[in-house]
Formats: sequence, C-alpha cells, structure tokens
Amino acid sequence: MISFGDIELMTGMSRATIYRRIAAGFFPKQVQLSDSDARNAAVGFPLGEVRAWIEATKQARAAA
Repeated sequence: MISFGDIELMTGMSRATIYRRIAAGFFPKQVQLSDSDARNAAVGFPLGEVRAWIEATKQARAAA
C-alpha cells in the first residue's frame, strides 16, 4: 500500500485530479486502512494496481 503523497509524486497529479479520476473510474480506488468512518481516515493505494495503471497509461500514450 502506498500513500496519497506517494501517488502524487509517482504520477505528477494533484490530489484533486486523482479524486476526479477515481470518481470517473479512470484510476485505482483507495483502500481504507482503519475502521474509522471519519472523513480523514487513513487510506492507501495498492501499489500493484497503481503501477499497472501507470504502465497502461504509458502504453496508451505510445500507441496514440
């Protein structure tokens, strides 16, 4: 699992852009890391899914 900050560094996207892409179904969904229902509950992203998304994005760009 990796953090939002790590995602921002890996992709160069802002947190707002990441949230928009998640909502649109174009980015892997985050996983809640605690039982808390609080808005600021810890979340993480499965590293394998993020790496696969980055690779697919690169391949799509190369094919365009």
